[in-house]
Order: sequence, then C-alpha cells, then structure tokens
Amino acid sequence: GYLGQQPQVPRETTERIMAAITTAPGTDAVLRRAARIALRYKAELEVVHVIVDDTGLSGEGQSIDGLRALAADLGARWHAIQQDDPARAIVGFAQQHEITQILIGPIHRSWPHIAVGGRIVRRIFEEAGASGIDVLIIARRELPAAEALDSGAVNRS
Repeated sequence: GYLGQQPQVPRETTERIMAAITTAPGTDAVLRRAARIALRYKAELEVVHVIVDDTGLSGEGQSIDGLRALAADLGARWHAIQQDDPARAIVGFAQQHEITQILIGPIHRSWPHIAVGGRIVRRIFEEAGASGIDVLIIARRELPAAEALDSGAVNRS
C-alpha cells in the first residue's frame, strides 16, 4: 500500500552535486562552498577538473595537488578529464553520473574565454538545462589576504 511506496521517493529525488573546477585562485573556496552545499543536501560531491592540451583550463593559480588533497579532505571524489571541449566534458560527465547540480567557479578568470555568458558557460547552461541539470555559478567573494596584499587590491573597495 501507500506506506510501502514511500521509501522509494527520496531515492529518486536525491541530489548529486558536481563541482567543475579550474586552478584559478579562489578555487579552494569554491570547493569548500560546494562541500557545504553537498552536505546540506546529504549528497555525494564529485569534483571534475578538465585538462585541455595538458595544461588544465588555467595555467596559473593553485596547485592541482593541493586542490586534490582538499577535495579528499572534504570527502569528495576527484576526476581529471582530458578533453579539448570543456563544456562537453562537464555536461557529459554530469549526464553519465546522473548529476542534478553543476557548480562552476570561480568565474573571474577561470577559463581563457569565459565570462558569465561566455561561450563555455553558455553551452554548459544550454546543454545541462536541456537534460534537467541545474547550473550554479559560484562567485569569487574576496581575494585571499596574501594575494590581495601582493596585488595591491586591498584599497580597491
């Protein structure tokens, strides 16, 4: 009867969270934010780093080893994907793993030709949206203190 059917409902609506990351400064904060979101939904967190032409999507910034260690500390699963088409790699992974939410960030200078509404992000929105997958842009809220001092950004508020 009715009660026997109930336990299946939550299983079908379980959130599956994926963070699509680069090595841009601020990515560690994005990982922590993604982990908090996953925790709120009691969801697994998959972290995907797309490697384009052996360099990753960003040539400078945070070390991959450091980000990978942080992902492990946060209980996330790390996936490195070699693919010349980042949008296809991200959406393809999401479809394959039945992801319900893709988190992208930090957006400020992550991917070479990206701004919100840039080519890669727009394709991720369109293709993920067509599959019923939500896409969240994680804004970079502030510079880490050391970097802000180095760049003279402290007075720029």
